[in-house]
Amino acid sequence: MYKVLLVDDEMIFLEFMEKVIDWGAYDCTICARAMDGHQAVEIIRQEKPEIIFLDINMSRMNGLEVCEAIRELPFSPRIIIVTAHDEFHFAYKAIKLKVFDYLLKPFDKKELTDTL
Repeated sequence: MYKVLLVDDEMIFLEFMEKVIDWGAYDCTICARAMDGHQAVEIIRQEKPEIIFLDINMSRMNGLEVCEAIRELPFSPRIIIVTAHDEFHFAYKAIKLKVFDYLLKPFDKKELTDTL
């Protein structure tokens, strides 16, 4: 079973992500949720999730900074950026950081399951 970490500074979005699909049907389990980048990096180091859904615009440490921080770890989780920012420079930086996918909010269940 793949461990999934959900990271977003909006609780309503974390709850949506957790409830919108049956994670077990995709051989996934949510190992944790984080509401800022620093918390996410700590959880990533401890839990070693295989999949991370990561918001870009967060307090204390943004999602792209989280990507940079975890690229130095001895394992490589799949990172899916989830953001409301439809700006090329964010997408370009994410590509350079080798994220797996980039989903624009609001997205629906099908886009999420297609990514999984």
